Amino acid sequence: MKGNQHEEYSRQWKKAQELANQHLFKAQTKQKKYYYDGTKSVKYNPGDLVLLKAPPQARKFIKRWNGPFKIIRVFSEITYEIQNITNEKQKSIVYCNRLKPYVARDVPAKQEQEIVREKADTTTIRRRPGRPKKQPGLEQPIISFLDPRMLFPNPKDQTNSDFRTTSQYNLRSRNQASNF
Repeated sequence: MKGNQHEEYSRQWKKAQELANQHLFKAQTKQKKYYYDGTKSVKYNPGDLVLLKAPPQARKFIKRWNGPFKIIRVFSEITYEIQNITNEKQKSIVYCNRLKPYVARDVPAKQEQEIVREKADTTTIRRRPGRPKKQPGLEQPIISFLDPRMLFPNPKDQTNSDFRTTSQYNLRSRNQASNF
């Protein structure tokens, strides 16, 4: 009987493995189909200029695309060898989803900055209604006359003999006031 149970168990185990392999293959083909449906294929030729997507970082104002890079060699439809234009020794092999075509700007950077400056000079900044304009000469904040600590912004300027504002003094004065 033990031999029959062992054979039955091994037969069921093989059947389960075959079924798992079939389901795995079906799942892989579905995932591949969904991946390729959501992607667009762009083919690059050697000599094309591209930008390389930078790895994600937590900072706010970082360059998300580095480059331009030049495509040197095409390994397949999806893998390319690129070379940095400024540093020809820097080469790398990348997947196509990290690349996008480089489009050079028409306006040089200096002209663009001049246009921005001219626009800034001609435009007036409008404030929201109800917001008071900043008055010249009021650089220091308004000092409250109720709190003597506000009279001395630097603790070195304040001496203990001028004002007794420590927590111990305040507690003593409260306790003394309750005794009367």
